[in-house]
Amino acid sequence: MRIAANLLLLAAAAITAMAIYADTQVPGRYTRWGELNMTSVWMLVALRWLVLTAAFSVLLATHRLSSWFSSGFLLGALVIVGLIVFEIASGQLAYNAVSTRLPASWHLPFYLLSALLPACVIAGGFLPSRALFFVAIAGALVANISASSREKSYAAERAAKQDTEWRERLTHDDVSALVSAANPLNEPAQLQAVFEQLYARPNWAEETAKLLDEGGTSSERTWSTRWLFASFALCRNPSALNDELRERCWIAARSLTGWMDRDLTDHQSASSADAVTLRAAVIGLAGIPGPVRERHRADFDAAREVLQRHSASLNNNFEVPGESAWVAAK
Repeated sequence: MRIAANLLLLAAAAITAMAIYADTQVPGRYTRWGELNMTSVWMLVALRWLVLTAAFSVLLATHRLSSWFSSGFLLGALVIVGLIVFEIASGQLAYNAVSTRLPASWHLPFYLLSALLPACVIAGGFLPSRALFFVAIAGALVANISASSREKSYAAERAAKQDTEWRERLTHDDVSALVSAANPLNEPAQLQAVFEQLYARPNWAEETAKLLDEGGTSSERTWSTRWLFASFALCRNPSALNDELRERCWIAARSLTGWMDRDLTDHQSASSADAVTLRAAVIGLAGIPGPVRERHRADFDAAREVLQRHSASLNNNFEVPGESAWVAAK
């Protein structure tokens, strides 16, 4: 029985080596869901758990671990549960050794831990040593907790770096590229960065208005996203527009109202980007008193009506501009 236990422990050591090798082959291999393909590694970890469970069961049966605890039941429960916890943690150690969510400098330490900690568990059975066995389990848990904490801070660091690089690229983009980045559904901070660059460019309004021609007519839509983004950018800053450009924006808002009306009639839903753009138009254009605005009171009312229908389709979770958007500007 003692020989059988030793052979099983040696087999566990061999499986550990195979698992580490399989782990080194993981980078660059992904599942259909875009996650690292850890299947072979975790299968080997599961196999090692079975082998170690068998080995320690033999050690328990031959009373080689009796010095660990006085209670045989407690000893058996702790060993079996400990092995389950350890192998679950080992699977995570293997993942952390190749995870792109951790800095590359963390990978080698986790490769080493993937070899060292199982070796401690195996040595705990050979000697036998209670300290080695439970220290290995505790070490695996602590290492994974540390990795989890580092993942969060590393994600924040990467996001900050990407944001900095993105903002730097914006400074070199032309008007057309900036308009393409003005997606109404982007985060407010991103939109603010885009508009700061766009509105600082000479003749930005005239250049942006050229993109309105990509939108089609009120009866036929060509589905240019740049047209939509251009309308959004112009209507967010109507005070910078001359009367001609405000007139074109009102006409664009009228077309958008018609398209949303058809979408709501035919499909009982409308594009969120369309709705956000039309809302910006209603608030922005209605806020500039003058002859241009007065000619488009009917467009204002029609836009508000279609936005109310859109909000109703979303259980009233879309804010619709009130009559005050027009009255307050008088």
